[in-house]
Amino acid sequence: MTRIFNGLPNSGNIIIPVGHTENYRNLLGNPYTCALDWSSGGIGKDAIAAGTMYIWDPALNDNLGGYRSHNGSTGVPAGTTPYIPAMQGFFVQSLSTGNLSIDILNDDPLVHNGQPFYKQKRELTEERIRLKISKDLISDETLIYIDPAATNQFDPAYDAEKFFNDHPGCPEMFSLAGQEHELCINILGGYPSSVPLGISHSGEDQLTLSAFDFEGMPAEIGIFLEDSRLDSLVNLQENQEYSFLHNPMQSESHLTLHFMNVAWQEEPSFQDKFNFWYSKNHIYSSNPGNISGDMALYSLDGRCLKQWPLRAGDSIVGLSLPSGIYILKVFSVNGMEAKKIFIN
Repeated sequence: MTRIFNGLPNSGNIIIPVGHTENYRNLLGNPYTCALDWSSGGIGKDAIAAGTMYIWDPALNDNLGGYRSHNGSTGVPAGTTPYIPAMQGFFVQSLSTGNLSIDILNDDPLVHNGQPFYKQKRELTEERIRLKISKDLISDETLIYIDPAATNQFDPAYDAEKFFNDHPGCPEMFSLAGQEHELCINILGGYPSSVPLGISHSGEDQLTLSAFDFEGMPAEIGIFLEDSRLDSLVNLQENQEYSFLHNPMQSESHLTLHFMNVAWQEEPSFQDKFNFWYSKNHIYSSNPGNISGDMALYSLDGRCLKQWPLRAGDSIVGLSLPSGIYILKVFSVNGMEAKKIFIN
């Protein structure tokens, strides 16, 4: 198809109005005859939520289509670049009524889009992890990474809301910030942190969750995937794939990603390398030797508040107790071990 345009093409600075009504989504477009580099400092994004743009890519999900998103530093799914092709439409969400401004003399916002590789690609941090949910050839990704300027709650200036493609056969994945915000890019302020994950899929299917691109995470940070329905805990540093049966009738979130500093743990004293630790209202245990016994939580006055049997492999137990100091004990054939924990 050949398109004919009348008049002179845009070449100077441009200001595009951004509205702030209803769902705060604005459909904008690249007004130039060349690509627009969304990572350029010449694009003023003060009115844009999380500085993020969204482009519909009809080639995603085996040609069913889906959204690519980029916040000027990194994007999802993997391979998404900051370049908006000439005359390409894209979405943004607004923080307030304002403008998207383009200053062509500041940091080269206008680029050619035929480059074999991308120059000056900037990442905010190497501390990140990508999670992919897949079924056959269909997949979707969510991205979580660390920036000390953010918080572990929802930050409209940092966190990017999820745009759903709404295809019945496409499982989609997101992280949750509170009960209201479903995110495709979630920026945390630091560790420890627990991030609920959500799956949107209309069918009952065997799905696979894959973790990748986390080589930049510090060695002392453990990354664990909890499945509360199966009471299981998966160490994603050791096992990058986790398959599970998705049931759309059970819509509550049952997957949680935990980040915690495990470097302080002492060497396990048990011969079969049993170990246990506490982090952010959860007790974690690793029992590769399938040692039999019990764990129990005591108050400082000696009252047993909670007791449960040791489980094989990795497991997690949630706590809901007032702030204070408690004693966690393990009783097994190898003896008794106790640790003092502080719940805040």
